[in-house]
Amino acid sequence: KELNVSNNLLEALPKRLGDLRCLRKLECAHNQISEIPEEIGKCYMLEDLIAHNNALLSFPSSVVGCAALNVCDLRNNHLTKVPCELGSLVAMRGLYLEGNEQMSAQVPPYCLPDSSQCIFILKMEYEFREELQDLRAVNLELEYKVREREEYNLRIGDEFDESTLMLSKANREYPHEYDEVKRICRACKNQVCCCCNFCSVM
Repeated sequence: KELNVSNNLLEALPKRLGDLRCLRKLECAHNQISEIPEEIGKCYMLEDLIAHNNALLSFPSSVVGCAALNVCDLRNNHLTKVPCELGSLVAMRGLYLEGNEQMSAQVPPYCLPDSSQCIFILKMEYEFREELQDLRAVNLELEYKVREREEYNLRIGDEFDESTLMLSKANREYPHEYDEVKRICRACKNQVCCCCNFCSVM
């Protein structure tokens, strides 16, 4: 349930790490590891990830799969950002990012020593991203409905123009029977006004 490979000059962790489904604590501090494999997200029971003092350049968003993660120690690495999914983990109590000075675009330097502030900032970023995705979905739906309505209006307009042309032709061919010609709107099947050519319900 625990794996400690600290102080071994490791440059990478094996992808098969994800096969350790019952792993609860992983310690890999004081190595030369540049990345954590995506497969870490398969360690569903992982509670503690200790990876400080390495050469980490990135951290996988698949960590969201580690729903039980309680402590994530990433101090003294070369991270420029971490996935905001870390802020969505309900069990997260300790997120340590101090020593990653290039993270200022995501987390202000004065917040890095404060674990609770780091968690809060990532949580806000995560929630904002989710809301933005929801708004984009709503916008796409509205655009689709607008296009659908425009196509409907064009279709109705074409049908009405066709009906008007047919009636005009009939009037020219039978001028004495003009009053007997019943002009019908093809869109709603109602009689059209003889004076203005518009349907009485439009």
